[in-house]
Parts: sequence; C-alpha cells; structure tokens
Amino acid sequence: MPLITGYLAAGFLAGPDILGIVTRSTIDQLGFVNQIALAVIALAAGNELVIKEIRSQFRSIGWVTACLVVTTFSLGAITMYILSGWLPVMMDLDVSVRVAMADEVRRKAGSGLEAPQTAFIFGSPAGAPMMLANQLLARGCQVTLVQLGDVTETKTETKTEPRDTGVSIAKISEISEATLETIELQTADVVIGLMSDDDNLALCQLNHDRFGVEKVVVRFTEKIGEGRQWHQRGAIVLDPKTTLVTLLEHFVTSPTATSILLGMDPEQDVVEVIVADTRLVGIPIRDLKLPLEALILSITRDGHTLISHGYTELQLGDLLTVVGPPEVLPETVLYFER
Repeated sequence: MPLITGYLAAGFLAGPDILGIVTRSTIDQLGFVNQIALAVIALAAGNELVIKEIRSQFRSIGWVTACLVVTTFSLGAITMYILSGWLPVMMDLDVSVRVAMADEVRRKAGSGLEAPQTAFIFGSPAGAPMMLANQLLARGCQVTLVQLGDVTETKTETKTEPRDTGVSIAKISEISEATLETIELQTADVVIGLMSDDDNLALCQLNHDRFGVEKVVVRFTEKIGEGRQWHQRGAIVLDPKTTLVTLLEHFVTSPTATSILLGMDPEQDVVEVIVADTRLVGIPIRDLKLPLEALILSITRDGHTLISHGYTELQLGDLLTVVGPPEVLPETVLYFER
C-alpha cells in the first residue's frame, strides 16, 4: 500500500493543480495511459489483499459498510427534521408533513438531481396553454398558468391553489411590474407568452428590465417584426404562420428526427443539460463515460450551435443536446451536473 500511496502523491504533485509539470491538455491526450495506469494500480492493490487474512474480518467489513450506507441516507432527513422548527417554510406544518419534506430533501440531495423546472405560461386557462401546461407537468415541471382578466376590488391579483391536474392558476389584471412581482415571476426557469402581441411585448420588456428570466418563449401573430427584435436578445419567437409549414417540411425531410424532438417516439427522448462539472473541461466527447445509448447531438457555446463529433472538447457552461432512451437520460444529466 505505501507504493500505491506514493503513486497517487506523485500524481497530485506533478499535476496541473500544483506543480504543473504535466499540463491538463497533456493529461487529456494521454487518456488511454491513465486507464492503463489505473488498471495497474488496481492490480497492485489487489495483490496486497490476502483472502486468508481478511476472511476473519468479513463480518466487521459488512457491518461498517451497512452503517455507512444507513448513516449517509438518514442523516440528511434527521437533520432537516430537527431544523424544521426554525425553517419558515416548515415551522407551521404538522409533524407528518415535516417528516415527509425532510425525507424528500434527503432523497433529492442524495440523488444529485436538480430541482424541477418552474414554468410560467401566460394565456387562457383552456386550449393550447392548458395543453402545454399538462405536457410540461407530465415531464416533471412545476407549472403556473397566468390568466389576464378582472380581479376582485380589494386585490390587484389573485393566485389559486393547484387544480386536480397539478397546474396552478394565477389571475392578474394586467402585465405590469407590480402584478408580476406578486406572482414571483423571478422564480421562474422559463416564461411562455401566449397572449396578444402587445401583452407579449410588454412581458418581454419587463422581464428584460426587471426579472431576468433567461429562457423566454413567445408567440407573435401580427407584430412579428417587433418580436424578432427579442429573438436577437435570446428569446425564442414563434410565428404561427410559418411554424406549421416548417414542421411539416421537417416531417418530410427528416421524419425520425422530428418525431424524436416532438416526443412522438416513446423509445427516445431529448434533453438539454449544462456542463457544470469542472472535471469535464477539455475532455473530448469520445472519452466521456456516457451510457452507450446516449448521444450528444449538438453543443451550444457562447450563443453559437456546434455540431459535435468525437474530438470536440467540452467547456464549462456548454449547453448539450442529448438524445437517448428515457430511462438513461437522468443518469446522463447527473453525469454532467455532478
């Protein structure tokens, strides 16, 4: 074991983070050597283990392993329950609800998965807006459907509890900074505007000036020219007059890819994930330890879309478009965000 420890210590000292004798680019180019070295180290470590000597310690090893697993998964839930009396979001809840929330926090933290996306859809509580809300809800999003209309005289805006479908309904009198602050638009991950052109323009302007939600999708019917100005600022602008034609064109030229992107193929799905793990910076796609069924279609970097190939090196903040079976995509997302 001292020899293996020496190998590891020498690697830390000579690496790019301390002495810099071996640069990060050199490490990336010698990826296959790294794999061979790990195999040699594992073999050397295995040679140090004598089954006759550790056979008498099997029971102790099993108890230590079981205790570590139980402690790791239960400590988070116990800690959250103890602190629940001081947390504003939990102090007024019943004991049973506190226990459930603590277990949910523990489960989320242990899984490493990010919280569900929060979507605000502005439009009527029927037709396309409600259909979109139900589809996003089915994908695990937290959805609030915001409706414009008359409200009570004592309040400028109201927000109801979630319907049986799980979609929350909010009602506001107008698109203004005050009403959007009341529904806490700043907490949204994505804003979708399906209102009149004037209201959608006002929503885009207020979000740009005050709330700063990065992902914005808006539909324009008549004022498409003004809408395209927001496309230049990062919003996704839809023109109903051309969207259907473009969709039909893609069904003719690339039916399989279009079916996957629209979620019509139950065996394949598409997700977008941001590279947040610094250990993946500079790593070529061909060296990633992804599930075999997952495929990186493209990389969005600095506002430009790159068609990826095996030698494309990742950078921190890259937005990856990944396609694969639904059962392997959560593992793929976790790989890039851990």
